[in-house]
Amino acid sequence: MFECLRREKNEWPYFRSMKPGFLPWHINGNEAELVIAALQNFVMAYKAYVEQDFEIDFEGDETLFHFYDDETDMWYNTVIKMPTRNRKFYVKIMEG
Repeated sequence: MFECLRREKNEWPYFRSMKPGFLPWHINGNEAELVIAALQNFVMAYKAYVEQDFEIDFEGDETLFHFYDDETDMWYNTVIKMPTRNRKFYVKIMEG
């Protein structure tokens, strides 16, 4: 499922802040914490996927859902249907 990517010399991943109305720029401290948390959670979910016997039909719109439960103070993994991608976007046209 996941291919090992090799990094060539001086090829490091980088992250950019993408705020509406601004050019892409370096991430700030809050954004860095969000990226770190997302990557840590990806690693936890991937390990669960590899180590546990999940039957996930990725081609059939299923995915692994990794979530935290405040009440039990535990992380859980389950298989769910992918959320629908049918979003409606509205554009407000302003005269002027």
